[in-house]
Amino acid sequence: MIAPAAPPTPARTPPRAPGPTPRAPVPTPAAALLLLVLPGFLAACGDLGPLDDVSLDADEPVPALRFGGELPSLPALVRRWAPADGLGPAVEEWEVSWSRPEEEGVRERVAANRAAAPSLLEAMPPGETLRLARKVDDVFAALDELAGRGLPAGIEGPLSDARDAREEARLRGERGEEALQLAHLLETTDHLRRTTPGAMARVLVSGVEEELRRNSGVPSYSEERRTRIERLLAGAREALATDEPALALRRAWYAAGLLEDAPPPPGHAVPDPDAAPPFP
Repeated sequence: MIAPAAPPTPARTPPRAPGPTPRAPVPTPAAALLLLVLPGFLAACGDLGPLDDVSLDADEPVPALRFGGELPSLPALVRRWAPADGLGPAVEEWEVSWSRPEEEGVRERVAANRAAAPSLLEAMPPGETLRLARKVDDVFAALDELAGRGLPAGIEGPLSDARDAREEARLRGERGEEALQLAHLLETTDHLRRTTPGAMARVLVSGVEEELRRNSGVPSYSEERRTRIERLLAGAREALATDEPALALRRAWYAAGLLEDAPPPPGHAVPDPDAAPPFP
C-alpha cells in the first residue's frame, strides 16, 4: 500500500521551488518513448462529481488509472467560477501544455495555475478551496485502497509528484497562503491526470513526432515503417478527437514500438512492430 506522506512541519520545510521537474518513470530516452506515463487533456465543466472511484486499467499495453469523476482542473474551475475574468490565456496555456514534452508541459501547467490562482480565488465562493482539498484527499484515499492490490511501477512517478504537490498545498494552507494553496491543489490533480490513458497517449504522440522530426532526412527507418508510424499517429489523434483515449493510447504505443527496438521496462508489454495495426 502506498502510505500517505506525513504532513510537513512549517518550521522545517522550505517552500517548493517553482517549476518542479517531474519524476520520470523511465531513465533512458529510448524506453521513455515506450512508457511515458504522462499528460491528459480534460476540459471539464459543471460539477466536479465524485472522485472516490479509482480503477486500474491493466489490460492495455500501458497500465493506466481511470477516475470515476472529473478531476478538478484549471479550465473547469475557470468555466464555473470566473468565465469573464480574463483568464483565457492561462486556460489556453494549460490546454496546450498537454501536447508538450513532459517536463515542458509540467512547467507550463505550473505557471498557468499560479498565474490564474489569485483571480480565480477571488471569484470562488468562501470554502471552495477547502472543498477542493477534500475532493483531492478522497482520490488519495481511493488510491491507497487500490495500491493495496498492487499498482504498476510505471505510474509511481506521477503519483509521487501528486503527493508532494498535495503536501505543499497543505503547507500553504497552514500559512494562510490560499492562492498558492489553490495553485498546488491544481498541480496535484494535474499530476494525477498524467496517469490517465488520454494523457499518456498525448505524450507518446508528441514524443514519436519529435523523434520523426529529428530523423527527417536520415535513413533511420524504411519508407514502409515510417508510413505505418505516421498512420498510427494519425489514428491516435483521431481517437483522441473522438474521446477514445484507450484506443489512442494503444495506437500511440504501437507507433512508439515501431520507433524503438529497446525492451520496455519490467511489467509492460512488448509492442510488436510486425503486428497488425489496432485499427482498420
